[in-house]
Amino acid sequence: MSIVKRKGKFIVKAVISALLITILLSNVNIDDVFSNLENVKLEYLLLALMLQFVGSYLTSTRWKILLKTQGVIAPLKYLFKSWMVGCFFTQFLPSTIGSDAIRIYDSWRIGATKSEAVVVIAVDRLVGSVILILFAAIALLFVDHLVTKMPGLQYWVIGGAIFLLLALLWVFTTTVHDSRLFKAIKSFIPKKIKEKTEYIISVVTSYRGHHKALSGALLLSILLQLNVIVFYYILAIGMGFSIPFLHYFIIIPLVSFILLIPVSINGIGLREGAFIMFLSTYGLSAEQAIAYAWLSFFQFMAYGLLGGIVYAFRRSEIKDL
Repeated sequence: MSIVKRKGKFIVKAVISALLITILLSNVNIDDVFSNLENVKLEYLLLALMLQFVGSYLTSTRWKILLKTQGVIAPLKYLFKSWMVGCFFTQFLPSTIGSDAIRIYDSWRIGATKSEAVVVIAVDRLVGSVILILFAAIALLFVDHLVTKMPGLQYWVIGGAIFLLLALLWVFTTTVHDSRLFKAIKSFIPKKIKEKTEYIISVVTSYRGHHKALSGALLLSILLQLNVIVFYYILAIGMGFSIPFLHYFIIIPLVSFILLIPVSINGIGLREGAFIMFLSTYGLSAEQAIAYAWLSFFQFMAYGLLGGIVYAFRRSEIKDL
C-alpha cells in the first residue's frame, strides 16, 4: 500500500473518531465526566497499571510458544519489550490491534519469514479471542441481565464462540492441503497469487499436531483475559460502580470485540459508545460510562508512553541477540 493511501486511510479514521466522540459528547455534561474522574483513588490506578505489566508478560510468553512451533527461538525479554513498543504505536493506529504490526515486524527480525510472522500473530490473536468469547458465553449461563436488556445477544455470543472455536480447530487439527474444500478453492485462485496462498496455508497448517503449544497458549490466554477483566473491574471499583464481578466477563469481551472494528484511531469513539451502551443497562449515566472509558484509555496511554521510552532505547537491540 502506498504512503498516500495509508495517509488517506489514517485521515478517514481520524475524522470518524472525531465525529463519533463529538456526537457522544454533545449529549453529556462534560463537567460531570471530569467530576467522576477526579474521585478515583490513586491506589486503584497504580494497581491497574501494574496489571498491564502482568498482561505483557503473559502475552509475550504466549507469543514465544507460538514462535517456537515455527522453529524461531525468541528471548522473552525481547518479546516483552516489543509488546510494550507496540502499545506505544497503538495510540496512533487504527483499532486496538495496531501493536500487531510491530509484533509482526519484530517476529521477522528475530528469524521468522514474513508469512510466518503474520500467521504467528494471527494465531496468537485467534487463541486470545477464543478464550475471550468463551468467557462471555459461559458467563451468560449464570447472568441474564444483558440478555434481558438486549434480546438476542446470546445468539451473537454463542455464534461467535462456535465460529472462533472452529477456526482454532482448523488451524491445529485439519490437514487443509488434502481436503476437498481447499482443492476446490485453490482452483479459483489466480496463478499469480496461488503459490503465495499455498505457502501461507502451509504455515497455518504447520501448527497441526502441536497440541502442547495449543494447551500452553490456551492456558496463558485464560490467565491473560482474566487479568484484563480484573483490570477493568479494579477501575470500576475505583469509580464506585456496584456491578457484580461476574458481569464483567460479558461486558469486557463484548467491548473488546467492538474495539477490533478498524474504523477509528485506537478505538476512540467506539470505546465510549460501547461502554455507554452496556453500562446504561445498569443504571449508570452516559457521563459515568464516558469517564470509565477515558479512565481505561488514559491507563493504556500511560503504559504506551512507557513503551515509547522502551522504543527510544531498543533500536540496536537486535544486534545484541
